[in-house]
Amino acid sequence: MNQKFPNIVATPGIVSGRPRIINTRLSVEFILGLMADGSSVENIVLAYPQLTVEQVREAIRFATDSLRQDHFVEFQRAS
Repeated sequence: MNQKFPNIVATPGIVSGRPRIINTRLSVEFILGLMADGSSVENIVLAYPQLTVEQVREAIRFATDSLRQDHFVEFQRAS
């Protein structure tokens, strides 16, 4: 278990090995998508009662931390 993100796990064969919230099949990517579509942390927890506010916030922190790493996707400039 990751001490920095104890609620985030990745298991081959579950959600295609993507990082997810422990004991669920809800990926970090899915949580971020809900937020991008306008859901608040509180609304996500209401819609998915197996989650806690802390788990959703940890998913956001995990994604933020991941983007701070040196691995970036290069975008091509539109013509």
